Amino acid sequence: MKKLLKILAILLLIVVVTAIAVPFLFEDRLVQIVKDNVNASLEAEVDFGDIDLNLWSDFPDFTFRIEEITVDGIDRFDSLRLASIGEASFTLDVMSVIRGDKLRIEGIHVDQAYLNAVVMEDGTANYDIIKESETEAGDTVDVRDEYVILLEEYDITNSEIIYDNRSLGAFIHLQGLDHFGDGSLTDQRYDLNTLTTAKTVDVRYDDIHYLKKADAEIKAVFDIQDDFREINFKENEIRVNALLLTADGKVLLPEDGVDMDIRYHSTANDLKTLLSLVPSEYMPDLEGLETQGTIDIQGDVIGHYDDFSFPGFSLAAQVKDGRIQYPDLPEDIDEIVLAMELDFPGGGTNFNTTTLDLSSVHMNIAESPITGSLFLKDMVTDPFIRTDVKAQLDLGRVKEAVTMDGVQELKGVITADLDLEGAMSAIEAQRYADFKAAGQLIVQDLRIAGDSIPVPVSISTAHLNFTPAYLEMPNLMATLGESDIKANGRISNYLGYALQNEELKGNIQVESRLLDLNEFLVETVAPVQEDSAASNDSGQELSEGSEEEGIIPVPAGVDLTLDARLDEVRYENLTLNDIRGRIQVKDEVARMENVSMKTLGGMATMDGTYNTQSLEAPAFDLVFKLNGLNISNTASAFNTVKTLAPIAEKTEGSFTSEFRMSTLLDGGMNPIFSSLSGGGDLSTDEVIVENFKALMKIADALQLDNWKSQRVKNIDLDFQFVDGKVVVEPFQVKLDGIESTIGGAMGFDQQLDYDVTMKIPVEKLGGSVDQLLNGLVGQANALGLDFSVGQYLDMAFDVTGPMTDPKISPRILG
Repeated sequence: MKKLLKILAILLLIVVVTAIAVPFLFEDRLVQIVKDNVNASLEAEVDFGDIDLNLWSDFPDFTFRIEEITVDGIDRFDSLRLASIGEASFTLDVMSVIRGDKLRIEGIHVDQAYLNAVVMEDGTANYDIIKESETEAGDTVDVRDEYVILLEEYDITNSEIIYDNRSLGAFIHLQGLDHFGDGSLTDQRYDLNTLTTAKTVDVRYDDIHYLKKADAEIKAVFDIQDDFREINFKENEIRVNALLLTADGKVLLPEDGVDMDIRYHSTANDLKTLLSLVPSEYMPDLEGLETQGTIDIQGDVIGHYDDFSFPGFSLAAQVKDGRIQYPDLPEDIDEIVLAMELDFPGGGTNFNTTTLDLSSVHMNIAESPITGSLFLKDMVTDPFIRTDVKAQLDLGRVKEAVTMDGVQELKGVITADLDLEGAMSAIEAQRYADFKAAGQLIVQDLRIAGDSIPVPVSISTAHLNFTPAYLEMPNLMATLGESDIKANGRISNYLGYALQNEELKGNIQVESRLLDLNEFLVETVAPVQEDSAASNDSGQELSEGSEEEGIIPVPAGVDLTLDARLDEVRYENLTLNDIRGRIQVKDEVARMENVSMKTLGGMATMDGTYNTQSLEAPAFDLVFKLNGLNISNTASAFNTVKTLAPIAEKTEGSFTSEFRMSTLLDGGMNPIFSSLSGGGDLSTDEVIVENFKALMKIADALQLDNWKSQRVKNIDLDFQFVDGKVVVEPFQVKLDGIESTIGGAMGFDQQLDYDVTMKIPVEKLGGSVDQLLNGLVGQANALGLDFSVGQYLDMAFDVTGPMTDPKISPRILG
């Protein structure tokens, strides 16, 4: 904290020193001198822009203004801005300097200040920028003399402060900060009257949001003594949203940190003031809310703070005889009782000695009672928990007492009776007899529907049993729209997951007669990405506003095995039947093991992984075995097939294939074709190819008129995905009885580069093809091939260009 104050003092020094020196130096030289000297004394890069001096027009006042002050980090903190000021001005009463009795500062104004203080995990801070003094040990310099400075006013407006202490997991963010003050300064004491407001205040510690977008105000009177080493304040008023507190105490600034002795307590005892701290997304409207009951909040912050120590703190809160009545709702929440104590004795950064005692919580929501308690200690080394929760909620009546935006229908009964007590070490050592965990949660006849819920959800029954070792779900029966789900299983280490972010483990069996995923699809706008990541299945660049489903993340911190038996699953225009298989979720990767299904007239099985460890580049690595799938239906169902094998759209029949495909995915869960690799084989018994451009152009060249519809038997080919292309190894096939060999490549932009060779019976050729043959024979003989037309004609066709309009280049083979 003291270092931060020094930084502010240095920024102020820039203003003051420059103001005094200007009358004696040229402006340009002054700017460079100040920059050089400041940068020489700091482990940072300081810069500033225009300087404006105004002496004669404002006489007897002297005004100095400087713009665009920046302080940027270097070395480890390179490119990290520590501070900036949009504009700062300093106005001095020149006559007070001449008289010499009291120095009168008419005003100091700072606008658009920004401070970004960061402490890294190892304790190094970006604001530790003051270089070591070269003054020898034992030397002292004291240039102070008696002085009196009257500060008429000062302010800091439109500003922002960030304190990000990653070693402690603490984060504070103030936006829309305004600070106003006035007072007097002497060599012995500073007296300041201040008002500070912030439009939004966010306070987060260890991933818990204690304040979120809160509105705050502080009225404070400071008595600062001992060369800024002691700050006293008394009966200062603090407002956070509607909650009012008063605080008094002192802050000492020794060389090695900050010593605090601060006590605070609430001054308003209305329950609504406490509710105002709840983020708006959880309690969106306090307007018209009726409340009764009293609150009492008090606490303290006492002890030493530095990068390696945290002061002690305590917080006690009580609510008695509380009642909440939402406007326009017939039921209320009454008999609200809360008693809570949070205590940390201080010292070091080990918060293991912190205790939380929520000794009593009770309320009736439309005469549905909830009662509980919670005690936590040793939260860092070996968390100990003692809690009990009892509830009997009639959700139909709860909806009559609590505003629920977007919920149109809610009914059902939730019964809870949970009792836990013990230390995590007992669970980790599997000493389940030393940990008490008993109880159950029962949901009956629940139904919820509304604008914010994709489909109505009904749970006829759900039963959870709690034991020290696991959470058992013997039966879950639910419907989601037209879909139905049955499930049972066990979840182990649920306490370690809740208290220590350990891995949640489990095994669940799921059955369904119908799972219609189309009911759950929500259209979102995928952001425009660069390069190949911004391509869809057709290889065309996505434009802003493209509707995509978005990435489906695999949850972190779980080791879950899911065994599924799903009779029918619908997804877009695809229907899957008799899905059987196992999916294991672990480390943000879903692993599929022998997942089989009937679809598109055949059978498909797959093994492999879906990896979302990087949501910017999720990946598939799958092995497919496809048997008897309809070709044209497969192309209609999968845009990827249209891109990789566009001939499929014009082919009737079935195919069998086994192949591996590894690819990154874009924001719409589509393959990024430039990253695609793998390959496999494909075979068919008999297919009919209709109106395929490349074949039709070969037929035109040979004046064969029956190739618009080709019946092709016994295709057997191998293919690979290489460098953005589908490479097909040469394979043999008969086209209209003509022995042919086809091989080559097609890019994912559907540019062809194929080679087709044929052994053509001359009798099949059209009568007017003689001119073509004579030309080709002449070219061959000119090359010394000594070629003549016999019973068969060996020809090759280079097929290049776009798939929709390929170019055919025939040649005779020697």
